[in-house]
Amino acid sequence: MLTYDLEKRENKPLYEFLYLNIRNDICSGKIKPFEKLPSKRSLSEHLHVSIITVKNAYEQLIAEGYITSCERKGYYASDIGGNTINSLNKNNKFNYTVKTSKIISVNTDGKISISQNSPDPSMFPFSVWSKLMREVLSEQDAKLLRRIPFNGVLELREAIAKNLYGTRGISADPESIIIGAGTEFLYNLIIQLLGREKIFAMENPGYKKIANICRRSGVRFNTVDVDSYGMSLKKLESAGGDIIHISPSHHYPTGIVMPVGRRRELLHYVFENNGYIIEDDYDSEFRYSGRPIPSLKSIDGYGRVIYMNTFSQTISPSIRISYMILPDELMEKFVRDMSFYSCTVSSFEQYALAKFIIGGYFDKHINRMKNYYRQKRKEVIETVNKYNAGNMSIIEQAAGTHFLIKLNTKKSDAEIYGECLENDLRLSFVSDYMYSYLERYRNCVIVSYTGTDINKIAEAIKILNKII
Repeated sequence: MLTYDLEKRENKPLYEFLYLNIRNDICSGKIKPFEKLPSKRSLSEHLHVSIITVKNAYEQLIAEGYITSCERKGYYASDIGGNTINSLNKNNKFNYTVKTSKIISVNTDGKISISQNSPDPSMFPFSVWSKLMREVLSEQDAKLLRRIPFNGVLELREAIAKNLYGTRGISADPESIIIGAGTEFLYNLIIQLLGREKIFAMENPGYKKIANICRRSGVRFNTVDVDSYGMSLKKLESAGGDIIHISPSHHYPTGIVMPVGRRRELLHYVFENNGYIIEDDYDSEFRYSGRPIPSLKSIDGYGRVIYMNTFSQTISPSIRISYMILPDELMEKFVRDMSFYSCTVSSFEQYALAKFIIGGYFDKHINRMKNYYRQKRKEVIETVNKYNAGNMSIIEQAAGTHFLIKLNTKKSDAEIYGECLENDLRLSFVSDYMYSYLERYRNCVIVSYTGTDINKIAEAIKILNKII
């Protein structure tokens, strides 16, 4: 029977401490590959903890691939190559770090990273999610085996539409919402829907995945520099583009929030040029002061905005559920020409997410995440200021899950990056997201406060001070 000293958990939640100990035993080989683990009930009785604590720990281990669940048989350790891991631990500084309730991702090269932008797994609502999954299995049964509408389960589309109206000011017909497994899949649908002869306009700097999809799809695109208000209309008119891809609520990586004046200029531009705007509303849920910034879609009087969002940052990257809202004209075309595509998300997950939203759990989860990230952001900024030797300044908008640090140095980003690697520090720069060089974003480091603990921030700032 697995035995652990729960008194050593300090401030960690019980389920996380149990999860870490079992994970350690699997990685070290103490628990052998394919070895059967105790049942939830027997382990809870042995450790004198609740069954839900064991359940949450096991579910996290399943999600990360450390154990597998066999129906009516129990839980078994996965074969993760324990000998290889032990070897890495000795020779290549294989490590992971845990601070309070934050799980730091495994780094096989031993580097510190302060730019890891992923949700904190300890904040995932395991108990609620598992309860809703059981309800779906109980209530839907045979319905789960039926063919899904091409644009997704109606209950989820209705839940999304209602939530968007209350939180983003968007009035959307559920029939105009299309559910897909990740934004990459939806971008490919958009390209097919609009036609490969269209020219896309991308923000510089900007998120490069959509550009890579365009390249692979044989679609031309131009890059348009952003100024302090977002994509420059003057530069857009010079570069040209039929389809504009922007993230106006919180631009990545600069953090710019596009003012309404610039938004209306771009809306008028696409209307006059018979184009469309793809609004990527990623990260928009996390704003820590003032009122939420209205979405571009909510002020679109021309029917020219394709709205896109995902649950990967608000809930978990492993829940591959994204969605887009098409203007009426495009939705009619999609139904006519592309409704033969099958929905790529299982009905089981869609029904569970619908319940999560309809039951008010999603709003509660977002509020909890906002409070957590607000405090985390405050601690990270305080840590940066504490160890700053006068060589850097913070650039941030009190929104999203990252901010920038501007370094005061004559060294290039490449030089700083190389010297940081020599000191076991990995950084992401705004220049990593540039298509063409912009001097004003020189020496701007991206700092995420979701995927990095405070100790790592302090250590990173000390290293940066030494280098610059």
